[in-house]
Amino acid sequence: MGAILGTVGMAVAQTPPNDDCATAVAQPLPMGGSLTFTGDNTGATATGDFVPGSALDGIGPCVWHKFSTSGCADVVVSYCGTTPAFAGVAAFLSPSCPAGSDYVQFFSYNYTECGNGNGTVYYVALPAGTYYLPVLLNENAPAVGSYNIVVSAESCAPPPSNDDCMNAIAVVPGPWCDLATYTSDGGTQSEPAVDCNGTTGFSNDDVWFSFEATASTMAIGVMGTDDGDGSNSTGFNAVVQLYSGTCGSLVELACADETYSNELEEIVATGLTVGQSYLVRVYDWAPGYPAVPTFGICVVEGPGIGIGIPERTGGSAWSVYPNPSAGRFGLRYDGAGGPARIELVDLTGRVVFGVARTLTTGAVLELDPGDVGAGTYLLRVTEGARCSEQRLVLQ
Repeated sequence: MGAILGTVGMAVAQTPPNDDCATAVAQPLPMGGSLTFTGDNTGATATGDFVPGSALDGIGPCVWHKFSTSGCADVVVSYCGTTPAFAGVAAFLSPSCPAGSDYVQFFSYNYTECGNGNGTVYYVALPAGTYYLPVLLNENAPAVGSYNIVVSAESCAPPPSNDDCMNAIAVVPGPWCDLATYTSDGGTQSEPAVDCNGTTGFSNDDVWFSFEATASTMAIGVMGTDDGDGSNSTGFNAVVQLYSGTCGSLVELACADETYSNELEEIVATGLTVGQSYLVRVYDWAPGYPAVPTFGICVVEGPGIGIGIPERTGGSAWSVYPNPSAGRFGLRYDGAGGPARIELVDLTGRVVFGVARTLTTGAVLELDPGDVGAGTYLLRVTEGARCSEQRLVLQ
């Protein structure tokens, strides 16, 4: 599906009454209950839909509905009652009107659950608040005409005990890495995400740990749990920060965000004071929650934690450079070779660039995505049934 499919408008004499998000009236969405939204997106325009220059600007005309939640909610948006089926939907929610860069991305989606070609979109751990629900007009999908959408909600999982800094879980350092498993499921943001290794992720699920330095050089390792789907973008993709000081008065010493998916992140800290306590924050880089929201963490005396941990678990058969890139970039392929589909996907899930190429072992493929705009993207390479992804920053 992607989050957005198509951007085609229609020139008609009359626009729908909910064409502008400002006209949408909020309806309370009860926990354990549902709302049904009906309408017709024929003649929708993009006027007033999106903040100019934002990540959503230009995706296409929408009509809008609005709902509010009184607490943290897991929300399902189902198009099952729509006839004829909408073959493409907008898979994001917006807390503001017009919609801008603060949009909420889907957690997962499928076109099989309804059994009639319609989509079902899942959002996990939406904070209490009011959300605008877009219904995209897309002639190419097609997704034009009357629709019937059911939005349901269930209460979120309770946050983990170490959801905030004051309740950080103590990790006991040792001479080797003994990964202890924890979860970020239900976590809530306590600090904004940081720019680490040239990208800024989403810290909505951050959790906290502490340790007492037993040597002047210590290593902190975090490895996410793989969800087993073969994708390089859906496991727990850890971002790790190390702080000195106390909660409310933190000083960042280092951060780690070097790898993808469930691969190892490691901070080697030097100049620590033996006997002093330090704090560690961990969160998944992606918006929402990963399919398997667990990870292992260890703290080791000395300059490395490599015992028992592979440095590059499940690495791709290709690499991309330069990254960040000013536009054009090279893809070096070291796999077996053959036909592949190469796509650039933005953070809404929309494919903004795609080409079919034959990959050759050891060769570098030069690619120019054109005027897709600056930002963080996923570069996806699909070879038959195998798909792998890496982050790419365009400046």
